[in-house]
Amino acid sequence: MSRRRRSRITSRRSTTLTLSRSAKKVASTSTRCAPKPWRPTCPDSAPTFALSRGSDMLTSSPRTGTSCDNIARLMAPRSIAILGCSENNAGGTALQNLLANGYKGRIYPVHPAHDSVAGLDAYPTLESIPADVDCCIIALRAELVPDAIDQLHAKGISAAVIFASGFGELGEHGNAIQADLSRKLAEYGIAACGPNCLGVLSFEHHTAMYYAGIDLEGRRGPIGFVSHSGSSCIAVTNADRGTGFSYVISCGNEAGLSVADYVRFLADDPATEVIGLHLEAVRDAAGLAEAARYALTQNKPVVVLKLGRTDAGQRTAAAHSGALATPHALAEAYFARHGMILVDSLEEFLETCELMVHLRSNPPTSDGVAVTAVSGGMAGLSADIGTESGVRFAALTDQTRQALTHTLTAHSTPANPLDVTLALNDPAAYRRCIEILDEDPTVGLIVVCQGAEPGLNEQQRALYAPIGHMVADLSATIRTPIVSFSPVAGGLEPTFNRLLRSAGVAHLMGAVASLKAVRNGVAWCRGREQSLVPPHTSIAAPTRLPLGDQKTLSEHRGKQLLASYGIATPKEIMVNSASEAAEAADQLGYPVVLKVDTPDITHKTDAGIVALGLTTSTQVRDAYTTIVENAHRYAPGARINGVSVQELVRPGIEMMIGVKNDPMLGPAVVVGAGGIYTEILNDVAVRLAPITPQQAEDMITSLRSYPLLRGARGTAPADVKALTDAVHAVGALAWHYRDEIEELDINPAVVLDEGSGLVALDALVVRKA
Repeated sequence: MSRRRRSRITSRRSTTLTLSRSAKKVASTSTRCAPKPWRPTCPDSAPTFALSRGSDMLTSSPRTGTSCDNIARLMAPRSIAILGCSENNAGGTALQNLLANGYKGRIYPVHPAHDSVAGLDAYPTLESIPADVDCCIIALRAELVPDAIDQLHAKGISAAVIFASGFGELGEHGNAIQADLSRKLAEYGIAACGPNCLGVLSFEHHTAMYYAGIDLEGRRGPIGFVSHSGSSCIAVTNADRGTGFSYVISCGNEAGLSVADYVRFLADDPATEVIGLHLEAVRDAAGLAEAARYALTQNKPVVVLKLGRTDAGQRTAAAHSGALATPHALAEAYFARHGMILVDSLEEFLETCELMVHLRSNPPTSDGVAVTAVSGGMAGLSADIGTESGVRFAALTDQTRQALTHTLTAHSTPANPLDVTLALNDPAAYRRCIEILDEDPTVGLIVVCQGAEPGLNEQQRALYAPIGHMVADLSATIRTPIVSFSPVAGGLEPTFNRLLRSAGVAHLMGAVASLKAVRNGVAWCRGREQSLVPPHTSIAAPTRLPLGDQKTLSEHRGKQLLASYGIATPKEIMVNSASEAAEAADQLGYPVVLKVDTPDITHKTDAGIVALGLTTSTQVRDAYTTIVENAHRYAPGARINGVSVQELVRPGIEMMIGVKNDPMLGPAVVVGAGGIYTEILNDVAVRLAPITPQQAEDMITSLRSYPLLRGARGTAPADVKALTDAVHAVGALAWHYRDEIEELDINPAVVLDEGSGLVALDALVVRKA
């Protein structure tokens, strides 16, 4: 039958299809085209790492592993069947996309009621197609999909795209259908995208198995994008950033292939240089971590935009550490551990992907960034935004400053960011400034802030053109990578943009997104090798301390555990009467502290079971009676092991060190500002255990309260090394006891003056159920 003239489908109403009886048959004994058996990439019943907004951190949901054996037939099919294809449904849209974008393979529409669709011969069943088929687009409603998978298997089709919604996202009934679907896909070894997805775009192969209008022309490039959100696929592909895509994959519910499977495929794909992910959940944390590490070995950055930054549902955690190790914080720790770049917005995502295409092959040699701008205002703006975003501006050497002073003369003061206002009248001087920065060993990346908005008029374009040519020329001659950004995120002037791109210069837009991308790019390049090192701890496990059978350890027992890892605690004596308390105080020396030792009251200050600064035996006796009565009043029936009489530790800076053991990600170490305002201040850093001493130091220096530790307003510096050692030790403890401890909280940990150490004043340890 001759092919009719193609026309764009404007109606996308769903059409319910009733398959013929023969189409529903499954040839159970047929093995002539059976695909290869699958090898699971994740265990059955793997929990889901829920990143969605407002959800609890973790939910356990059964999930079947999938295989990448047949993924090539999904990503580059030589022939495609469209099951349930009608001109006015999702299958028809996919058909029009394939035709309009120049797909070179054979297309087989399948519908029991049509002889042809869009000018192509249609077939009543898959089995009636007189040729082998690599991939099938399933354009049927959810209830019909599992039976359709049987038909694919009977035909020997080993890849599929499943558009329909109505699966796991819709509750118990949908979960049951999805479980049946996942089981069949795994049993038959079918590499499937979806369900509840837009499908797959292969720019490399002109293949658009996609339920949304798409034009692939001029969009081919090195970025592979995988997203749970179909709308983000549309937004990202239409952002027109210019670099382009190798593949765009709307993965939906991952009933078949997982995000980890796609990452592994893209890591091996020669056309893909940067992998971008938009995630609502991580359903296979171990698999994604392994895939991301493999991508690192291929020098391919993985950039992640994730949903969910709320700490809802965490406030009921027993320990401060549990409350502060929020879903967002744990997600950050997970992605950082495995070398993935985490971003917070689509704008930052796009600019980071753009930049990483260039930096992966020309990485900075140091983490120092030098920024130039042709006005003091833009230099100041770059300084403010860069500092807030975590960009480390290079501390220029004296030699560099002297050379810049000689070049700039009276027009500017050498600083970083550098105001090069004279560039508008003397491009050669601007060029010399960048060459000077290139010679500075503290500078690893040069960033040129240059307005290039799409609305520039002819005079303005002529004014800025020499700067563009200068940057393009220098990119080929200087050793330091150079990038440019326009401070406004409203698009880029086409001529300027083409000039820089043709020279291989990353051209970014929007000051905030661009400088965050710079921070991300430098950090990834500098940390890539460390991310490839398997997690380990240099601290040997001490003699194991039995934790008993109580859910919460007493403070006394918790401190014994800390002491086994070299973490100092106050001298203390356990007593069981007021007179014993007075004798203990006399022995320790005044002043002293009294605390009720009980595993059943976690926040002692709130319960009034702590007495501080006692200086006489009479005060000690009275305090003993008071705090024991308070304990009984606050928590009737609480188990009281006695009262701890402790030396009063001299003042220092109060910090908090803790552990949150996540059921999916494992133990995370938390450090932050301590004391009774810990949760209010919410100044914390989180890393997955175990950690290195350098990582412990990095956590501490990242805190807003770090300047207090270094000495502020005339106060003496605190013992940061002792704090670093304690955080490192807690990381080892968390790792060694990862099968036993759910949460640990040292609050406060008092950091004394430099050289004087650290003392853990309290210890709360919660065992795993």
